[in-house]
Amino acid sequence: MYPGLKELKIPEEHWRPIAVLLIDSLKGALKSLQGQSGGLFHLIDTTRMIDDDDWIDEIHLIPEAFERVATAFYDKMNELKPSH
Repeated sequence: MYPGLKELKIPEEHWRPIAVLLIDSLKGALKSLQGQSGGLFHLIDTTRMIDDDDWIDEIHLIPEAFERVATAFYDKMNELKPSH
């Protein structure tokens, strides 16, 4: 998003609200998909696991935050794993 925001000369104080709006919109669409999937699609809401200070840059998480997210995915996969 950064290059686009810079190119459009969007003031920096608007970057975070724009990002939050886009992320919340995507999350809403994914929640809807989950609800309509009959259990075939599962949303892991990582937005509740990550704080502002968990970022190296606008794309990469610090190792501790990445571990929290990875653990959530691992736990969900184990939850869904068929037992034989």
